Amino acid sequence: MGQRPNNSFKPNLLRYTNNMAGKACHVVGSATQVGLTQALAPMETANYVLFLGAVIGGLAVALLPFLVSGLIARKASLPRQLAFSAVSTIATYGLTVAALILQAPIVAASTYLAPSWSSLGHHGVANLVARSAEYLGYVTVVVPVVLTIALPLWLKKHWLSIVSALGANSSFKPKPLRGSA
Repeated sequence: MGQRPNNSFKPNLLRYTNNMAGKACHVVGSATQVGLTQALAPMETANYVLFLGAVIGGLAVALLPFLVSGLIARKASLPRQLAFSAVSTIATYGLTVAALILQAPIVAASTYLAPSWSSLGHHGVANLVARSAEYLGYVTVVVPVVLTIALPLWLKKHWLSIVSALGANSSFKPKPLRGSA
């Protein structure tokens, strides 16, 4: 069922302010707010749709490394597929964060140091730092996408040796410890 139309249109909505300056002096003021409730009503629905779209899109992007690695594990019939997906996803997130952290000094140098370097006559260095900072946005997008695909493919080659190295714990002791009842 759709939302009912907003019938709260008040062409001359007044806001009153009553101020008291001392005991005997009263000041009354008002501000007219023409049609603001009617103008903002359609934006509320649009904002909810945009917010819901952003949440769904954010969840899809956040789950993408897990889903891709799960698909790769399933196609290759790897053992412990859930563990494969978890390890691959955590490594993808970790390397993505590392790439973002490595960008921080370049952005800081571009923002705070490059203008002073340029004013001191070091135009080549200042331009190099400023231009490299401009392209970091691409790195922010490309690195996670590449890692989402490349890391599970690399891990798939080494997964059997990893699983066998982390094999079952063979510390079974058939005799109980001394002093235990």
